Amino acid sequence: MTADVTQRADTEDVVEKAVARFGRLDVLVNSAGITPRTVDASADFEARWDAVMAVNAKGTFLMCHTAVEAMRRNRGGAIVNVASIMGLVGYPTSLPLSDGFTAYPHSKGSVVQLTRDMGVRLAQEGIRVNAVCPGFVYTALTANATDDPEVHETMRKLHALGRMGQPEEIANVIAFLASDEASFVAAAIWAVDGGYTAA
Repeated sequence: MTADVTQRADTEDVVEKAVARFGRLDVLVNSAGITPRTVDASADFEARWDAVMAVNAKGTFLMCHTAVEAMRRNRGGAIVNVASIMGLVGYPTSLPLSDGFTAYPHSKGSVVQLTRDMGVRLAQEGIRVNAVCPGFVYTALTANATDDPEVHETMRKLHALGRMGQPEEIANVIAFLASDEASFVAAAIWAVDGGYTAA
């Protein structure tokens, strides 16, 4: 099914249909996200900011708010928010991806803090909320940056492992955090970044 995570009615519809089909909601993974580079090129700086914040920050908030109501009926669940290393650090000056007013790191910083606050408050209800902060990964969101060989090489070198990540490497950590094997992990922010933030 499809939905616009910036619209409360759509988020409620997604959860309602999931519960109707499966009987309950145990896991939510918030992975919808955009960057200013994927917003209409004719949009001005304010419109780009609004679009990115609406999907990345508000969309995560709305999906969490709706899912928690369903998880409370189960007396438990797991939420994994996909943030970014850019929610932990600023864009490096070696990359032409931000002028300091780029909404992406600000939106992902919001997801990080939402995760911490929700994680602490909801843990007592058996709802574990965690986040993964991927490094640069080969996805549709990075394609227009990695298409530039010089930018691609700079991005690669920023990781201690000497390479960018693959989507399945992030998915594996998300699957763990969503599983019962991570039963003692709550309100945690996991950098899955090939050593980027430690280098």
